[in-house]
Amino acid sequence: MHRPLATAARAAPLASRALAVSALAVSAAHAQSLPARAAARASLLAADRAHAARSARSLTVGFPTALDRDAVILYPGAPIVRGRAAAESLLRALPDADRRALRWRPALAELSTDGLRGYTVGEGTSIAGDSSAPVRYLAYWRRTPAGAWHVAAWVLARGAPPG
Repeated sequence: MHRPLATAARAAPLASRALAVSALAVSAAHAQSLPARAAARASLLAADRAHAARSARSLTVGFPTALDRDAVILYPGAPIVRGRAAAESLLRALPDADRRALRWRPALAELSTDGLRGYTVGEGTSIAGDSSAPVRYLAYWRRTPAGAWHVAAWVLARGAPPG
């Protein structure tokens, strides 16, 4: 009666090792080469910079252009919104909406192993009419099969970093 439990106990570590080796093999099969990763990272940074350039001209017109249709947006003082249309509505409802802009520069970009997802982080300035305030952001991006990057989630935080 104790024999099946002892056999199962010995088999469990072997099964765990086999599962770990299989997971590594699958991960390696989907991993990009170093030149491909560098190109994907450069394209992500280019997408972020292009998004920043459009948003610097007009927050209400430029910002939504890079959003996935189901993107999640966390904007200071506003409820969490999901979807490009909801983000557009949120931005249009802000005071001085037509005079708002958002300027930023990415400080960091990282990719998933397969190069299909990534994030950018940076700092910038939120402009509303004649006033401005420092901001920080985190954007989570998804890459389409055609190679275009779209924002899947965006978090904007008011304030400059300490120090």
